[in-house]
Amino acid sequence: MISNHKIRTIIVDDEAIARKGVTALIQLHFKDKIEIVDFADSVDSAIKAIEQHSPDLVLLDIQLKNENSFDILKRISSKNFKIIFI
Repeated sequence: MISNHKIRTIIVDDEAIARKGVTALIQLHFKDKIEIVDFADSVDSAIKAIEQHSPDLVLLDIQLKNENSFDILKRISSKNFKIIFI
């Protein structure tokens, strides 16, 4: 049985050009498999996006401005999200 379910994805990066580049690559190579549901540029905006959209996948830049993206993992680990972080 073939699933038509797209992988719901959030892209987290503080650099707009990086978000655009990743988006372009996904649309070029994976448009039938991956749906980008939101973008975030900080720890707080990423957590809000994750809570709002419950994505399957989060593409996460490690260093965001003056923040560490591992803070996202720490803050949502107490919640029962089943997300793959890359």
